[in-house]
Amino acid sequence: MRKEFMGKASKLTNISFNAISAAEYIINKIQEDQKQIELGNKIFDAHIATKQIWALNNAMKLVERGQQTLDEIENGHISPY
Repeated sequence: MRKEFMGKASKLTNISFNAISAAEYIINKIQEDQKQIELGNKIFDAHIATKQIWALNNAMKLVERGQQTLDEIENGHISPY
């Protein structure tokens, strides 16, 4: 449904999709780092963990705001034009 709507929407929708994609990229990179730590290829330290937590929190905020904006556009509360 969101892909169908994408064709009709404007820059606001594109920005929301880009924010969600960026957040997913960040989350995937952190998951890759965690796998490297688990395999022993990368050293774990509190500084890295703090950065990962900060990045995950901000990525989740991006996803939530992007989804909220898309929902508001689809429900007619915000005009994408």
